[in-house]
Amino acid sequence: MLKNILPCGFALFPLILSTCLSAGLPRELRVGIAGHAFDHFDGISEQAEAAAASGANIIYASGLGGEGYSGLPPTETLAQRRQAAADYVRRARSHGIRLALGYLCATSIVKLETFDQNWTPEFRSQFRTPTAEWRQQDRAANRCRPGTAVIISRPA
Repeated sequence: MLKNILPCGFALFPLILSTCLSAGLPRELRVGIAGHAFDHFDGISEQAEAAAASGANIIYASGLGGEGYSGLPPTETLAQRRQAAADYVRRARSHGIRLALGYLCATSIVKLETFDQNWTPEFRSQFRTPTAEWRQQDRAANRCRPGTAVIISRPA
């Protein structure tokens, strides 16, 4: 009898494990429920409605991510853009998006010399190096050429 039960136990182990591990997660992040999508591609952004229509309930939102191309704008402009991003997320939720993740893509920071021009001195003091020195590096700390992919892996 035990010989017959053991293979079933091993077969069910991944299901039981994933159920236990996801028990503390919000429902929208659980395996089988979460549907991920970027809401933008190239110059087309704020596509939450299309993402939701395709079954996504989590989006990686355009939001303020575009600020990475040239740095934070002046305070007043940033406040307007933050409000517009918040309004967009509210609309996205009305279409079924449960979670909108904002991010700044490191490969999008292209004007390092002026990236921090609107930072306050207090904010700037939190960084060890000036932004003009920020560069993507490979695992040997060599500067990557523009347009090359960076593969992150654990050292052997």
